[in-house]
Amino acid sequence: SDLVNRLNVKYVLALEDFTSPQFQLVFQEGQTRVYQNLHVLPRARLLQLGETDIITYLPHRVVIRVDTPTDNILELADMMYPGWIATVDDQPIPIKSSAQNFRQVDVLKSVAVPVFWTVRRLNHAA
Repeated sequence: SDLVNRLNVKYVLALEDFTSPQFQLVFQEGQTRVYQNLHVLPRARLLQLGETDIITYLPHRVVIRVDTPTDNILELADMMYPGWIATVDDQPIPIKSSAQNFRQVDVLKSVAVPVFWTVRRLNHAA
């Protein structure tokens, strides 16, 4: 399905055969089958033309290099969660939520602009 592709699900485990041309059997041991999703979308992607490259992917920091010929929207297939901020050239930019609750930011036409995703330290003192 489109949602499985957008969620960046590359492999699926199954106990039965899949009949969809979207999935290719890559491994089987006993009843367990591993299928590769041939239509998986990248974790970081632009909604229009352009390229992305994840430079750093850590629990509290994600750095994505963007190359886009037009103003664009960068979507990261991670769930929107309070506390995350985004910056471009050390300047904060707003984070939007997609219909699937992924993180999105507007990026301007540019070549190799790093986009940093960092999490603020949340104070949980009682």
